[in-house]
Amino acid sequence: MVFDRKTWMKKYSKSPRGIAARKKHQQSPKRIAYLKKLSKTPQYKTWLKKYTKKYQQTPQYIAYQKKYEQKQKRIDYKKEYRERPQTIEYMKKYKQKYESTPQRKAYRKRYDKTTQRKAYFKKYSITPQWKSYHKKYEQTQKRIAYKKMYNQTQQRKDYFKRYMQTPQGKMVAIRTHAKRKRNLGFIPIMNNPFPKEIKVDYHHINNTFVIPTPKKLHQGVGGKQHRIKINKKIENLGFNLGEFAK
Repeated sequence: MVFDRKTWMKKYSKSPRGIAARKKHQQSPKRIAYLKKLSKTPQYKTWLKKYTKKYQQTPQYIAYQKKYEQKQKRIDYKKEYRERPQTIEYMKKYKQKYESTPQRKAYRKRYDKTTQRKAYFKKYSITPQWKSYHKKYEQTQKRIAYKKMYNQTQQRKDYFKRYMQTPQGKMVAIRTHAKRKRNLGFIPIMNNPFPKEIKVDYHHINNTFVIPTPKKLHQGVGGKQHRIKINKKIENLGFNLGEFAK
């Protein structure tokens, strides 16, 4: 029978005797000095880089990292590390240098389109912190100058033209017109019940509330009694205006 050294070493390394011998060898001054010398060589650094990259993609490492990041000790350390003066100074310099690179711009563009980013921003945009920051930002000289410049671009004009043809855009136009003309409120008490074929105006049943009304009916009655007459006609169509018309 031929002696198989590989099989014997595999069994021996898992035995208590083999584990104890390996532990003793790893702690010996000779082994420590050798590893210290080896870690400084370019070959070892290249190998370690490749090995680490490969190992970080394994399910075992991902599961371990996830569990480790949730530990309170790790959370406290990260918080304390972020608040260090050295870290703040370093991050400030790093951001100034890195934010202007093409790689960062390309990454940011991709990340902003992800569902994760959109969901986060949707939640954050409701918070008082965001509203306070946004209000201050809109009043800055830089933002005012940018908006002034952007409003004159062809891109902005094309977008505004398309937007004003949408139902939301038409509603904005009607609301703005009512506010400028007579300083009236614009709160719809119901959605538009009419089909697309029928053109609609929003009739003020009082100084605040409006109701969708066929355009022909709305423009067919003028004069001082316009509101009262149209209100009656709307009620005759089966709409109960009730307390809103007072």
